Amino acid sequence: MAYDTPSSLILFVTGVCNAGCQHCFYRSSLNQSDDALGIDTLSRLLNSLSRKCHLSLTGGEPFTRKDIDDIIKEALSCEMVSSLAVNTNAYLTDKINPTLDKLKNCNKPVYFQLSLDGLKETHDKNRQLRGCFDRVISIAERIESLSRDNPMLSYSLSVTLMKDNLRDVEDMMQFFSREGIKSKITLLRGNSFSSFLIPGQLMNPEYGPASAAASEDEIRGLIDRIRMSHPTYLSELNIKKIDLALKILNAKKRISICHAGDNDGVIYHNGDIGICEQVVPFGNMRNWDWNLYKAWNSDEADNHRKQLTKCACIHGCNLSTTIQLGKGG
Repeated sequence: MAYDTPSSLILFVTGVCNAGCQHCFYRSSLNQSDDALGIDTLSRLLNSLSRKCHLSLTGGEPFTRKDIDDIIKEALSCEMVSSLAVNTNAYLTDKINPTLDKLKNCNKPVYFQLSLDGLKETHDKNRQLRGCFDRVISIAERIESLSRDNPMLSYSLSVTLMKDNLRDVEDMMQFFSREGIKSKITLLRGNSFSSFLIPGQLMNPEYGPASAAASEDEIRGLIDRIRMSHPTYLSELNIKKIDLALKILNAKKRISICHAGDNDGVIYHNGDIGICEQVVPFGNMRNWDWNLYKAWNSDEADNHRKQLTKCACIHGCNLSTTIQLGKGG
């Protein structure tokens, strides 16, 4: 069976980060090695796409790269990239604002994924970046203003639920509602508590945060209160993802079809490629000269697929694909 390249691809454009987020699942791998992805290699990768793709640029902090504008431009110029997401902690406003200027007239959907972990004190402490909260809000407001003239440009704030910020979340929802700020809720993830039935030899040992996860009862109680006090605030997709994640946490097994290895894939800043973030990579893109179609149809990729037929996790990107393709539990 031949596989088309992923329709949803997570691309780590850098392993460098200026923050010290305690809930980051990738924190032990940050600031350890050089970035392999240059414009030439990115071009080769994009030219090998065999179906339309939603491309998500992440890291690390993408805006630590001096050539991030070139990377965004290259991605948007690719016919097979149908939409683009840029994940950022929004601290480097002196770089982000000029990028937004260049995207004012973008003709494809460009979505900035911002994050807030709590109110000002909680967020800045968790990120270890003084003033980060205010910068996130300023970038969200700037994108909101630009989107009035070009709805192709948009943003959302992601709030990751964990023990350390539960006390802030309801106040944050009130603040967001009052200020007209769009947000969504996601759950803290790590292989030790939110991934199940992954064969030991494939388990990614670096996939885990320092922060403690909230209990299922704490999450359910909080979501119920938010839905009571702000019944139209959380999107239908966000509610479905949370419900599905909680079902998986309770069952501790796969309860719906997972599309990782087919529709979903991940490439890291050093060129490693994997079925998903929860498992170890099956190879490095250099082995296939940055041709994603060849890598995705390699014996190494198929070997991982055959071993990952029963595993389960609560990764929001994978759950989104499951729900959007109509196979959610």
